Amino acid sequence: KPAIFCTDHIAFEKIKRFDYSDEELSLPIFHFIENYCQTQIYMDITEIIPVNADERLSELFNIPVGQALLYLDEIAYNDRNEIILYSKEYYVNGILNHYVLRKKI
Repeated sequence: KPAIFCTDHIAFEKIKRFDYSDEELSLPIFHFIENYCQTQIYMDITEIIPVNADERLSELFNIPVGQALLYLDEIAYNDRNEIILYSKEYYVNGILNHYVLRKKI
């Protein structure tokens, strides 16, 4: 049963090497960023928004149109405060748990 639908976006100018294979694109995005953008994700800022499934998401998740989903709109930065990744993530309720840790620094 599908639990997550995620689209990741990386600016073309952040890619330093282009000799990757289709197989490597199926690995976690962090592998691509480290090996082909030659940087690492240091932090991200994520907005968490409840949304209802539209027709496209309904088909992807095999759920009714209008069912509640959790949407994460995420911008990830490297340690030089450069935006490296923009992700749009949809989660079906009841499969994964999400927690927020808030810490005073």
